[in-house]
Amino acid sequence: MVPYYVWVAHLQWKSRVLLDKFHRWVVSWFQSDGSSARRGACMRCGACCKIIYQCPFYTEQADGTGFCRIYHVRPRPCQLFPRNPRDLLSVPMCSYWFDDGGRP
Repeated sequence: MVPYYVWVAHLQWKSRVLLDKFHRWVVSWFQSDGSSARRGACMRCGACCKIIYQCPFYTEQADGTGFCRIYHVRPRPCQLFPRNPRDLLSVPMCSYWFDDGGRP
């Protein structure tokens, strides 16, 4: 049986990630693009497409790389991820980094 404090810590982490995801969605629609300090390129791992739940448009190819079926019309939050170093806390394996200090 899992100790209570482990379950609570996991629930707190999931809650923070969910709130961060909601915050990214709201900010992406109502603020200008703040991702100018972002560097790197997407390695198509699909980790950002699997935050909390897997995006229904994300599929994996036979070689293990991810593929977005609506990439050419993907939502604004997807286009701008990650907007700041805090977003990388949800996806530690992301290949992007920021000029202002890298990872948080």
